[in-house]
Amino acid sequence: MLDQPLHHSPGSAAMRFTWLRESAPGHLEFDSAISIAQADLLLAVCGLHPAQQRITAQPPVACDALAAALSGSAPFDTLPPWALKRLSILLGPLATDEQRAAAIAPSATLIKLAGRIQPAAEVHLPYIDRRSWPERFEILEQTQFAPNDEYNVRLMIAASLEPGVAGHLVFEHRQTVAAALLKVLLPSGSVEQNDPSPTPVSAHIRMKLALAACRAWSTAPLESSRDYFTVHAPVSVAVQTAMRRWLAWCWLADPACLDNVQQAYTVLAYLSSSPFPGRRSTDFTYDVIGSEWITTALRYARRPLRAVLQPARAMLRATGRTLLADDYNYREITHILNKVRHDRKSLRALLAADGDIVGHILKFGVELRTTVGA
Repeated sequence: MLDQPLHHSPGSAAMRFTWLRESAPGHLEFDSAISIAQADLLLAVCGLHPAQQRITAQPPVACDALAAALSGSAPFDTLPPWALKRLSILLGPLATDEQRAAAIAPSATLIKLAGRIQPAAEVHLPYIDRRSWPERFEILEQTQFAPNDEYNVRLMIAASLEPGVAGHLVFEHRQTVAAALLKVLLPSGSVEQNDPSPTPVSAHIRMKLALAACRAWSTAPLESSRDYFTVHAPVSVAVQTAMRRWLAWCWLADPACLDNVQQAYTVLAYLSSSPFPGRRSTDFTYDVIGSEWITTALRYARRPLRAVLQPARAMLRATGRTLLADDYNYREITHILNKVRHDRKSLRALLAADGDIVGHILKFGVELRTTVGA
């Protein structure tokens, strides 16, 4: 995401919002990449944003007033008539008290949907045609949002080729995690003190990279260069390290994931495993075809694994789950690692994914360097 607003309300960066929907035969609505502020997402989801109105003379609707009506804390008729008419397209008729009461449940889906959309340059909601219109709320409930990687790649290419391109690449991530695991799992930054409490805490990670840093790709050595391995091996190690930290952070943030002991062992072993340092001129990641890789990957896993097991076990014991806590006893590290070695298929898949990601990144750099050289 470019850390500069495209067009925005005061104090709020904007995004491009796109949504095609067919609520009835012949009734097609299309938001074609309209520019909206992050704070106005709920208005856009409900079709009440000023940029979605053909007639601008209609009185505007404040996002707080809309949220109050949808949540049931204020009557629907506090909204202007034109807004109720637009809302009825999504929620169904709102003419009677019974109809308005029935609209509260689907309204919660719209509020949650707007809350799940993270800051991004572009947001695309799924196409809903009239045949699937009755299931629209189930569809929106299940909608997952992923970063638009193509946008960032193009921005990186432009920054690499054009010294005059200014701005930043920004990544933001919000997640709830047990306080006891925050310090050992946090993938970026640090926490001074560890809170042993199982109470969930909210973490907001914001990472910012100057576009000038992308220009390093334009001088990276080509595969034919003697310096290719020396320069790119540390890149591979950095990517592998980040993969371990972020996967464990996202997977283990929910303490319920510890219920699946074997899967948790695999993720913990992956987090604690050593990134492949590189070998020869083109071997940047583990070769998982044979069986030698697992010995190297887990050779130094005991100490980092113990650092995660201790707070995890303490957290489980604090919540009265003593039997499950025994499965995460840091004195049983040998047993845990042996379980992972015995069922190595899952760990192999994770390390193979490392290889694919590193390969794609290095290929991107080589192709970009070739383009610059041309």
